Amino acid sequence: MANNLDVKDAAGLVKTVKTTESGGVHTPWHMLPDMLEVGPVSLSAAGVLFTQDVSNYGSVVVQVTSPGTTCTITYEASNDNTTWYSVAGYTPLNTGSTPPVSTSTAAILLIFPCLARYFRARVSTYTSGTVTVLAEFRAEAIPQLGVFVANAAANAVPIAFSGTVAPASSATGAMTKARVMSAASTNATSVKASAGRLYEIHLCNTSAALKFVKFYNKASAPTVGTDTPVATYPLAANGGRLDIVSINGISFATGIAYAITGAVADTDTTAVAANDIVGELLYA
Repeated sequence: MANNLDVKDAAGLVKTVKTTESGGVHTPWHMLPDMLEVGPVSLSAAGVLFTQDVSNYGSVVVQVTSPGTTCTITYEASNDNTTWYSVAGYTPLNTGSTPPVSTSTAAILLIFPCLARYFRARVSTYTSGTVTVLAEFRAEAIPQLGVFVANAAANAVPIAFSGTVAPASSATGAMTKARVMSAASTNATSVKASAGRLYEIHLCNTSAALKFVKFYNKASAPTVGTDTPVATYPLAANGGRLDIVSINGISFATGIAYAITGAVADTDTTAVAANDIVGELLYA
């Protein structure tokens, strides 16, 4: 049998009554000017519970009143009523922590936007029992729900901002400062023993000779003369300065370390004197 029934009224005119047929039983659909109720419809096998042309509707709320036993309902949309694609819906209680779903296996209430011409629900996996759903199609669009944010910490989104930003009074999230004051050595120093970013470098050479500050991507103090620095900066004699500020930070994948020597070569191990180089590093 097919969905819908043709009936004659008292005047003998034939009218089509919208129904859903299942097992020879026709369940009428209840229509209001801005709402269409479909069901309840039931299946005790894999198959399509209902298919609806949603051209005049903006959203649909599907209530699963009976999920069957170990059954899966899949929600899909199509423009041609032939090729179907999964669509995602939310529970009305979503506040930003509940991900959207395109299938359900339990009694639940789900809200879907009507994006394509047709919407359907079908029992894609059947084990046993009876699967029953009731759907309400409404003219208005999907009501405002919490937006689900997946893995926000790992997927930073750049945001344009116009306004006043006040600095936080807490030290939480701020950069860490490392004081630099050279000793009478090559000053092999570990600043951070794990991956980090170097945001600011402020150094001054108080000696009468050229000095070199070398940075290493290493989780421990460098072996000066053996390890290869990732950056070498010269500081001119008699007050020469190095001032670097990076908004995004200079990345060190393994760790942040430095040394200070009297010559430029990577293999140089010339020690500097105490207090030849002074300043600070800001890192995170």
